Amino acid sequence: MIKGFAVYLLAAVVVFLQPCVTAEVLEKDMKFGDTVFSRGTQVGYYKSGKVYWVHPKRPVTVNGLRAAANYNIVFYPSGKVKQIRLASQTVIDGKKCAANYLTELYESGKLYIWPLAEPTTIEGIKLHNRDFAILSEDGNLMGMMIHQQVTIKGQKYMPNAEIYLNPDGTVKEVKQLESGVHYY
Repeated sequence: MIKGFAVYLLAAVVVFLQPCVTAEVLEKDMKFGDTVFSRGTQVGYYKSGKVYWVHPKRPVTVNGLRAAANYNIVFYPSGKVKQIRLASQTVIDGKKCAANYLTELYESGKLYIWPLAEPTTIEGIKLHNRDFAILSEDGNLMGMMIHQQVTIKGQKYMPNAEIYLNPDGTVKEVKQLESGVHYY
């Protein structure tokens, strides 16, 4: 079942803290995978000892993605990126992702949470830049978080809402988001 985006973020924070057994601030530069993290980077580890998250003090490239400084990068146990804030607009899966917004990937590297860098029509729904599309692993639109009004199958939906879709593209659920709350 798809969770609400705001609930998703809260759950991500709770889940984020659970598997982490130890954390440290690097006293010297260290290489994890193909990336060198500089002294002062905060790092959290899974119980297995693998890196769970890093909080780099400068932009770094991880798994081919340029991460913004001062935001956590979360990893799957395999070492692949799960959550990242991109340092610049980046194309992933042929889709333009906006910089400095939460981007989440499936372990396969496919987009899960897509911050749109430009207005985009997905499965007949026109979304605006900085809206979020929530995709299935095969790329189908499962939901969205909108900041401007959208029309789905002739029905208008107001800004600041999470909208979840049935497999046939009809609306399954709509949740109004609180005004002034930062959801991304």
